[in-house]
Amino acid sequence: MDPIVNHPRQVLKFLTTAAWIGLVLWTLVAVYLLSARSPGGDGAGRASGALMGLVSMPVLLIAAALLLWGSRGGPTAAAMVGSALVLIPITLALLITIKVNLPNSLRFTRAPDGRFYDPKLQELARAIDAGDAAGIQRLANDPALDRRQRDSLGRTILGHALARAADPSAGSAVQLDAVRWLLAAGDGKWDDTALAPDGQALARIVATSGDQATALAELALQHGAELNRPALSGSYPLIFDPVMDLARMQLFARHGANLHVLAPPSAGGIDGWTLLMCAVDRGRFALAAWLLEQGVNCQHVASDGESLETLLKGTSLFHSEAPAPTDPDERRFIEVLRPKLNPSR
Repeated sequence: MDPIVNHPRQVLKFLTTAAWIGLVLWTLVAVYLLSARSPGGDGAGRASGALMGLVSMPVLLIAAALLLWGSRGGPTAAAMVGSALVLIPITLALLITIKVNLPNSLRFTRAPDGRFYDPKLQELARAIDAGDAAGIQRLANDPALDRRQRDSLGRTILGHALARAADPSAGSAVQLDAVRWLLAAGDGKWDDTALAPDGQALARIVATSGDQATALAELALQHGAELNRPALSGSYPLIFDPVMDLARMQLFARHGANLHVLAPPSAGGIDGWTLLMCAVDRGRFALAAWLLEQGVNCQHVASDGESLETLLKGTSLFHSEAPAPTDPDERRFIEVLRPKLNPSR
């Protein structure tokens, strides 16, 4: 028989030890969430993180008191309740994190084939998977191809090619060409329902990192995709997506995006922010320098009181005592900003 099962004291010792470890780790995370102020994440994430840290503190204090009491001669129930206060939330947080993030990380998962009912579509899907350029071109130009049929994942054949090409780890140039050939062989119009019926194909591409995704976004815009649609979260326009870097912002600008737009109230923690403020908050200084050069207002103050100047107070970029930054993007940003802004020191 398992000695742990037969000895409640050993079980309790194991649980309290795990609880103490969890308590220390949880406390470190809570302190970080409360103190984090440097650029690198968006404002909404920072605000929710601070709230999580505040809520965690009383729970951690109560759990620590119960664990101490139980380990120093107090009732066994104290140690058990203290352990539960720590281990149950951590377990739930881990399960929720896996449930939420695993599907996103597998958004462009590679199926063994397209699993279309139409044998021609399935053959084309397999050619796309294999990167068979000649096979793709031959099959994509078949006028009898049913381009509206969806596979078992809800994708059209164009969506299948998009998913393969956008895969950050395995997308190839041939699969990018497959998207181009399918668009050319069809009616030439972008289909935002290609990846899923919800009509967020471009949003899914923009939310994916990598040069392949940037090239796909350019193809989408060239073929009539609507750049003013909401981002994948639905709370702000595509142009405010955290994955938007300099190359993508320039791409959107070439297709008519308004660089002076403010984040809407639905954007939460970045409500009323400029694209420039978001770029600095996320640590994208090459993008921030370019936005300054395009004339984006560096003096704007959002309704929550945040401004470019307040965001910069959380960094050492303009502290006279701080050494010059070694990052070339930060140096370029400072060079462009200094003539425009006189930050408080």
